[in-house]
Amino acid sequence: MVWRSEHKAAFVTHMLENETVLQSFRDSVRNQEHQSCYQLFLDLITHAADAIGMTARQLSRRMQLGLPMAPWYDATCRDYKRRIRWKKQHNQPFAELQQQYTTYCRLRKKQFKKEKADEMVGLIDTRSPKVYGMMTAIKRTDISPISAESWTEHLNHICATPRKCS
Repeated sequence: MVWRSEHKAAFVTHMLENETVLQSFRDSVRNQEHQSCYQLFLDLITHAADAIGMTARQLSRRMQLGLPMAPWYDATCRDYKRRIRWKKQHNQPFAELQQQYTTYCRLRKKQFKKEKADEMVGLIDTRSPKVYGMMTAIKRTDISPISAESWTEHLNHICATPRKCS
């Protein structure tokens, strides 16, 4: 939860509007039911924070690192991922959902690549100068900055020196 002081009045209002949970909370305090009291209080806080946008969304690891998302990865893929994560956290079977996720994502990736190929074929047929731009845009960006000669020298050095095993 991310506390925002400008939303505190709305937060209190949302907590007080949830009368059934609030009444259950008061009853559990009166009856000294500590576990249900804690759970109801947590529900009150969470629902009020959700209602006014004070909960922090967890960013995917790719977003945290500033890496771009795959263009074919859509809201359905994210929803599958979220449901799989929830099932894992709650120790529920998720193998079937994982299989559906994998199948759907492969289909989306295949469709995206087909659309791009069709687009490129169309540009080639019209003899458009954009073809060269599309071909150069597909280049891999994860090529090592270390030269091939340096790698060869390093590997030869490692392989040539005898190793002492202890």
